[in-house]
Amino acid sequence: MTTPEVKRNVTTQSQHCIHPRLIPLLTQRTSTRAEPTVGECLPLLIPMSRPRSHSNNADRQAAYRARLKDSTTRVDRAAMDQFHLQLEALQDAVHSAAVLGHPLALACRAASIGTLLDKLTAEFNKMNSVDERPMK
Repeated sequence: MTTPEVKRNVTTQSQHCIHPRLIPLLTQRTSTRAEPTVGECLPLLIPMSRPRSHSNNADRQAAYRARLKDSTTRVDRAAMDQFHLQLEALQDAVHSAAVLGHPLALACRAASIGTLLDKLTAEFNKMNSVDERPMK
């Protein structure tokens, strides 16, 4: 059968409940058989799903716990609280020095402790780069 005959045949057959996904297969056929084989039809009709990563819920939960363990860090709560108190004390000291007009405190004043630390680091790096210049 030539391609025009197959196309004509498909048009006739498509009116008889041929799945729309099969029409391109039928129009591209060059053999004398007008009907596709079951092996040719199944991949088009049955969507292939992704294979399961875990065979059961216990495996899924174990994988979740392993990912969680890799992405989290355990800390000593008392040490972390003490660290936060020290950071707040630093921020209060910088604000007090800025009120008194200290130039470094004025340059590093910030609303959040993270920004304060970034500005402090930048100021000390700037001082280091100035101090490393050769004296004239």
